[in-house]
Amino acid sequence: VTNFVFPAMAWSVGSLVSTTQDLTIWFSALLGGKVLSPKLTSEMKIPKGPASASGLKYGLGLEIVTLNDGSFLIGHGGGPLMGNTATMLYYPKAQAMVITLANGASANAGATLGSLAWKRILMYRATGQ
Repeated sequence: VTNFVFPAMAWSVGSLVSTTQDLTIWFSALLGGKVLSPKLTSEMKIPKGPASASGLKYGLGLEIVTLNDGSFLIGHGGGPLMGNTATMLYYPKAQAMVITLANGASANAGATLGSLAWKRILMYRATGQ
């Protein structure tokens, strides 16, 4: 049910209705240089500033974690907003992407989905599959 969400409540987020397939297309296009200029696409993937307590850095809006072997994970999560949350993660070395969505989510849903997505992407890292 989307008719009770005020579109301006969190900029465009209040008007966004999507699926994991839509987000896969969007995130692939964003990371693949089809949305921004080549310069901004490159800069977006470079961690900037100090790391958070959990080791995350940001590259123009994307969360970036550099792993011990020098590889890295790129992602972004958000919510819950009116009970909905999403997480997108990409592991370039294995060309693996994980996207999770939850409707009717609690305040802990973002952390739970993020944890599940990170575990799955790290499985790709460990197995190469």
